[in-house]
Amino acid sequence: GSFAIQICHEMGVKAIAVVSSNAKGEKCKELGAVGYINRTEFPGLAYQANETPEQEAARMNAMKGVGKKIWDILGERRSPDIVFE
Repeated sequence: GSFAIQICHEMGVKAIAVVSSNAKGEKCKELGAVGYINRTEFPGLAYQANETPEQEAARMNAMKGVGKKIWDILGERRSPDIVFE
């Protein structure tokens, strides 16, 4: 992932890292990512087979939260060029 972030940075691509800790996210920013999403801030994001309606609603809310975080990082309502995990 770190090499890919550096390549994106050199090519002018806005990369957003998806990480499991803020420390890892900060490292990605040092390598050239414009920001990061700490997936631990969005519990219920992963799809589960045989979801209950409540689990599905929680997953949809988490997905919206990730989308808002992307817009916050980019400073505008647009899609990122690339997202790394």
